[in-house]
Parts: sequence; structure tokens; C-alpha cells
Amino acid sequence: MSEGPTSAHLEWARRVLAQEGASGEPSDRVGAAAESVYQKLDAALTPILGAISMRLLLQRSAKLSLGEFEGFAESAVVGSKQLRDHLQALPDSAAAQVAEALFAGMLTLLARLIGERLTLQILRSVWPSLHERTETTK
Repeated sequence: MSEGPTSAHLEWARRVLAQEGASGEPSDRVGAAAESVYQKLDAALTPILGAISMRLLLQRSAKLSLGEFEGFAESAVVGSKQLRDHLQALPDSAAAQVAEALFAGMLTLLARLIGERLTLQILRSVWPSLHERTETTK
């Protein structure tokens, strides 16, 4: 379980962040996009996993994916607003990398929990345009 995110999960994370407006560097944009991604994933997954499991998924992903970013995993990041605030506090050059790593880690953990197919199905239900390009990444 110490394996990092797959290249497919990293690509999916990049694409959903871009769809939410995280293109470019300013950490304010990346923070707002990450908040939106988390809120949409939370809305889609809470009925399946429960609210506590969603917070734990975020925290576990932070711990596994972002160990090199001091204070992130240990901080009280328990939701979208704290995530946004943390990303906005980072230098612009690091904010996108952190957001991508965090969401790729979440998708990897989620795929291990509910399966790759259901994970992709949920992503496509939230971001329908993800469908067109995911066929080519298989």
C-alpha cells in the first residue's frame, strides 16, 4: 500500500483540477479549484462512503502523497475550505503540484477501496467531459 498514485490517477487529477479552473500558477486559482474538486467529490462520494470517510480519505491522501510538504498531513485539514486556505498559502509554483498529488492520492486510495471501474464511473458522473479523453489513456 506504499505505492504512490498511478499515472492514470495523476492525469485524472490534473484534468479535473483544470476543468475547475486550476490552469496556470497563481495559488489562489489552484486553491479555489481544489476546493471545488473536493466539494464535488464529497457530494458524489458521501452517500457511498459517509462524511467521516471522506475526511479520512483526504487526510490519508495528504499523509501518503504530501509527506515532503511539512505541516499539511498533520494540520487540521478536514474539508474544502481548509484545503483551499492551505494551497493559497503555498508559493504559486508548489500549489498545483500539491493539489495534483493530493487528488491523485485520493483517487488511488478510492480505487483500492471501491475499484478502478467505479472510481472512473464516479469521476465521469461529476465531470462528463472526462469521458472523451479517458478512453485514450487506457
